[in-house]
Amino acid sequence: MERKAKTYNKDKKFEAGKNGERNGDTMRRYYIDPEKGTGDGTSPEKAGRNWEELSPEPGDMVLFKRGSRIYGSLRTVGGTKERPVLYGAYGEGEKPVFCGCVDLSRKEAWRSCGNDIWECAEEVPAEACNFIFNGGEACGTMRWSEKELTETGDWFDSRAGTHECVEGQPEEREQRLLLYCEENPAERYRKIECATREYRELAHAADNVVIEDLVFEKNGVHGIAGSGENIVIRRCAIRLIGGCVWSRKLKIRFGNGVEFWDVSRNVSVTDNLFYDIYDSGVTHQGSAECQVTENAHFDRNVFIKCGMAAYEGRDLVPRGLTFHKNVCLDAGEGFSKNGVTMPRNSEIWPRPMGHHVFLWRMEEPTEGGSLQIAENVFGSSPYGAAVYSLASKEAEAQLEIDGNLYYAEKRLFLNRVGGKDYTSFEAYRAETGYDRNGRLETVSNGRITPKEGLL
Repeated sequence: MERKAKTYNKDKKFEAGKNGERNGDTMRRYYIDPEKGTGDGTSPEKAGRNWEELSPEPGDMVLFKRGSRIYGSLRTVGGTKERPVLYGAYGEGEKPVFCGCVDLSRKEAWRSCGNDIWECAEEVPAEACNFIFNGGEACGTMRWSEKELTETGDWFDSRAGTHECVEGQPEEREQRLLLYCEENPAERYRKIECATREYRELAHAADNVVIEDLVFEKNGVHGIAGSGENIVIRRCAIRLIGGCVWSRKLKIRFGNGVEFWDVSRNVSVTDNLFYDIYDSGVTHQGSAECQVTENAHFDRNVFIKCGMAAYEGRDLVPRGLTFHKNVCLDAGEGFSKNGVTMPRNSEIWPRPMGHHVFLWRMEEPTEGGSLQIAENVFGSSPYGAAVYSLASKEAEAQLEIDGNLYYAEKRLFLNRVGGKDYTSFEAYRAETGYDRNGRLETVSNGRITPKEGLL
């Protein structure tokens, strides 16, 4: 098993070149080639490798070479509100990738236990959370006991849940990581990757940072997570994220694409791709110390196969939050439902799970609260709704929902607001006052056509 990203050149001193100006102030650019860098980082031709040892100052940029892959997490250092530190990319080609998985593609990584069950023979740094086959063509199905391994792709980890988030977790134990396959898994799949719980998140978003043009993939917990203010995340791809155990007793797992915890002020998540996220694409939530989210913009993103929701709003109604012009498709699909009888286990079971927008634990209105859900495209959500609210009616009074486009295809029901499930678009608009400028369209023979009488 090779994890190249952790072989750093410790002998080469890393210095940054003063290669740019912003608003008349000197800034530095750090050029990082995590695989082949041997220079001092002053230019792309002299790219360095020791990015973990950097101490960027306000206004600096840390740029990773396109086409590179890093097995590890990005610990950001913040700047100031006026001069954030930017983490991005340079060069040509695919965006740089931060990855939280272990490669188990070699035949020697597996030994037979008989009865089509194979045990991992290599060290895995933490409990397994997901298996990804052939780069994402398919994912494995987690099973909660060895005796449940009956189909190709089924897997079981004896350590799953040993670091779960609720009380009553099992004690630490020796790991047995098993996979069901009729032949050596490395002969059936050309690529086998195991996302683990080694990294809580693949990027920790500090105050006053910009994260752009990077990829975060195949991690067992979160993609990007942080707590603070003045955080920008743009033009990134966050994919194949989550699956770690929240409660073994309740058989609940979790993992979000972008999570803001307790504090999120002046945050922007725009023009990103979220694909195959176990729980929510983007969410703000927290503990008993949670503060009101303020001035947050989650706009112009594409969300595909988010198991809980594209956007999960929790705990407190925000002030000045927009969820605008996003494309949301196939809610509840992906590895979130592998081997599960829907509705999948969750804290609200047996209520349905797998919505585009999910609002809950909002018991009271917020002074000056405002949450706008507008001009989005809501595609299929076969196990849930486009907008599913468990918020109080007083909290819902601070919602603005308008101008959204709904596809009448593969949906359990349209929306839930005001304590009522709506299957009729006409009744939803008439009774709630929402989506006066919204519309519903049907899909027939692959073509989208307006629903009669609605436009």
